[in-house]
Amino acid sequence: MKLIHVLGEEVYRDLMKWEDEYETCCIAYEYTSDGNPYGLLAKAVDESDVVIAEKTVYGKYPIRPWLKAFGAQHDEWANQLKAQGITPDQYNVGYTSCPRESPFE
Repeated sequence: MKLIHVLGEEVYRDLMKWEDEYETCCIAYEYTSDGNPYGLLAKAVDESDVVIAEKTVYGKYPIRPWLKAFGAQHDEWANQLKAQGITPDQYNVGYTSCPRESPFE
C-alpha cells in the first residue's frame, strides 16, 4: 500500500511539494483530529523537536491502514539500525538509507 494510492496523485504531489519546502526538517504523520478517516496531518519538525509547520490533506481512501503499515515499517527499520549500533541521532548523518521499499510511491 503506497501513500500515492491512498491520497490520490494530485493530493500526494501537493503534499510532497509542501514537504520539499521543509527539507531540513523531519516530517511526522498523524491522523487528523477532526475524526475524518481520510485525513492525514503532516508536521514539519525541526532539530529541537519544535513543529514549525503543519499541513492537513484528505485522500481517496481511509488513511489508518497506510499509517499503521508505515509505522510498522518505520519501527522495523529503527530496530535494524539499533541492532547495527546506529542511534536515532545518527539517522540523518549519512550512515543510513531508507527502507528497501518506499511506502510513498
